[in-house]
Amino acid sequence: MKTSPPCAIERASSAEPLSSRAGVAFAAILIMVLLLWVLGMGFYLSLQTRLVTTTSRDQALQAEYLAESAAHHAMWRLINESNFPPSETKYYMHDLAGGRYGYRTRRHTETTFAAVSTVGAIGNQVVHQSYVLNITQPDTDILATYGVQQVVKERGYFKSRGWLREHGGVDVGKEPVWIELSANPVLPEIVQAVVDEDKTIDLAVKTGPSWGHTLVFTGDGSADNQYKCVEVVHESTGSDAVIVGRRGFGSDPYYTVWDGAQWVHDPPISVSSSGSGTFRHVVAAADPNSEEILFAIGKSSDLSLIRWTGSSFQNKGTVDSYYDGREYLPMAIAYEQSGDALVLYNDQGELRSRRWNGSSLQSHVLVQTLSDDVNFIRASGDPTGDTIVAAALGNSKKLHVNVWNGSAWSDSYTVDTDMMSDTHANFDVAWEQTGDAALILWGMKNDNRIRYMRWAKGSSLASTPVFQGPYLDNQVEGIRTLPVAGTNEVLILTGCSSMLYGLFYNGINVASSVKEFTEDLHRSDTTCFDIAQRDTDKRVLVDAVSSGTTDNSNLTISHTTSGSDRLMLVGISLIPEGSMGASSITYDGASLSLVGKRLYDDDIKMEIWKLVAPAEGTHNCVVTFSDDAENGAVVGVTTFTGVNQSDALGTFVSDGDQSSTASVNVPSASGELVFDTVAVKDQNTNPNAQQTQLWKLNESGTYGGGSTKPGSSSVTMSWTQSEEKWAIGAVPIKPVE
Repeated sequence: MKTSPPCAIERASSAEPLSSRAGVAFAAILIMVLLLWVLGMGFYLSLQTRLVTTTSRDQALQAEYLAESAAHHAMWRLINESNFPPSETKYYMHDLAGGRYGYRTRRHTETTFAAVSTVGAIGNQVVHQSYVLNITQPDTDILATYGVQQVVKERGYFKSRGWLREHGGVDVGKEPVWIELSANPVLPEIVQAVVDEDKTIDLAVKTGPSWGHTLVFTGDGSADNQYKCVEVVHESTGSDAVIVGRRGFGSDPYYTVWDGAQWVHDPPISVSSSGSGTFRHVVAAADPNSEEILFAIGKSSDLSLIRWTGSSFQNKGTVDSYYDGREYLPMAIAYEQSGDALVLYNDQGELRSRRWNGSSLQSHVLVQTLSDDVNFIRASGDPTGDTIVAAALGNSKKLHVNVWNGSAWSDSYTVDTDMMSDTHANFDVAWEQTGDAALILWGMKNDNRIRYMRWAKGSSLASTPVFQGPYLDNQVEGIRTLPVAGTNEVLILTGCSSMLYGLFYNGINVASSVKEFTEDLHRSDTTCFDIAQRDTDKRVLVDAVSSGTTDNSNLTISHTTSGSDRLMLVGISLIPEGSMGASSITYDGASLSLVGKRLYDDDIKMEIWKLVAPAEGTHNCVVTFSDDAENGAVVGVTTFTGVNQSDALGTFVSDGDQSSTASVNVPSASGELVFDTVAVKDQNTNPNAQQTQLWKLNESGTYGGGSTKPGSSSVTMSWTQSEEKWAIGAVPIKPVE
């Protein structure tokens, strides 16, 4: 038998395991492929997860931005769209940037202007947000003040959205009896006069969110609060407020003037007036075309007239020698738009008038013969023409309305023959600002409502329908009205015993909604409440201020500006070497031009540069000097809004000296804003308290600053320091016409 060699046997015996190993290898390869596939898929899934996460995060951010956009859109509509109907349940939805956003809103409460709930959605991402605009302290153009205990409280009225919450105003020490307000027609300013139970007259000024510049007009107890013995009126084309009132026990009134920065007469000074008897009442009106103001002075025996010219008083004689100067107020003044005025008064049971033609009083004219004496008169002039509507309450409780057509009394009608009272001024007259119609309102007897009629100009009084307003808690004892500028709306304050309410006429009717102001009104029969609207448009405002210093040949200051009708002014203070100064200034690449400069004793220098309509946004203001400012340079950049773009500045004036006061007198006008720049060598300096500081810095011995002050016929800009060399320059900024 033949056998194979062992090696052959080994080879032969290993032939079967070869197939098994191949299977194992194949399996191993499969496992490796599977592992690689698993790892690959893991990486792929991880990558996909990261991509999905990134996409989700981006969409979430976009959804958040959409929700924020919804809040901005809702707030814009609340503020700017008078007919926007807010809804607490309905979302207003809009498409934007591939997504959607929506909002639902709630009107203001006592402490909030509005609450807004928003939603933003993109893809599968949804974001919900909520916003609440809180009201910490109202600073609105319309303001009502009223007496509660010894404090004059206040409420603002916001953009026809309603009355805001009550705030404490001025503590006058005793309960207010009479309150008179006057708003500046060209500046955001209200002046208030208060007669209190101590027979004191207190004055205060509101130029921002709070009151200031208080003055005791009468402090000797001579302001008999039985009478309306104070009046405050702003010039129509100027910026001064003139206050005339009782001080002492004589026949002549006293006065002071608020010029936008200070009380011109402190204490007040007397005004010569005609007639005899003790001074009791005063009413006034301002000529719509000039700085003239007429004041009618009611005395115990006569009615006299004094005229404010814009700078001084003139005695214009006796209006009537049979004037009945009782505790009531049977006199009024109203202007035609042409500039003539009517003085109305009671003359032994007859309602009479005399026309003021700008230089003298014309003859007496009988308006209406009544069966009784007139206790109160209210009159209002058409804001677009020469029509005047007057209402008179007789002591038989009859309310009579008369119309002046510009040349004669053309219509008369007794609108109520049984008023609630003849001892309260529970009626008023107000014109819609378009001049289409006049609103006459009065209190009803035995009914806690007001009656009113909207008399359309040119129509018959007798054919004008009478309507009834909403129910109040008590009978109406006092009414005061305010036509809202730029609208046909009229705001109405009604005093009812100790209650005070705010009502609203929308141009068609008196709305049913009523705002209760207080249950603690001190007096409603003497109208210890008033309402006024200050002008927030016709003025120059500071937009933004930036500043810096350097001792090199250039300086770059980042500045942000916004708003409409813009102006940039750059003030420079430096200690020069020779003729050194700014050689160029640019803002966002646009070149500024030199307004003016002042160099004193070759030792201290200031400059002012301007740029009308600077670019909005954040840009660099680059100041290049003709040499290194080795002794230091101070630069202030200020932008303004509300500036006349074709005639932005008045006349630049400057001065220089060595003393403790750097000052300059600037010719200006009401409604303007005076801007100054000062440079002082080696001494710190401070602006006058009546100026608003914009910046104040120092660099290497150069002290510089800038400030503003409201314009008037002549404005003094001043800074104080220890005696040293200084230079100052100033220029008035003109508002949009």
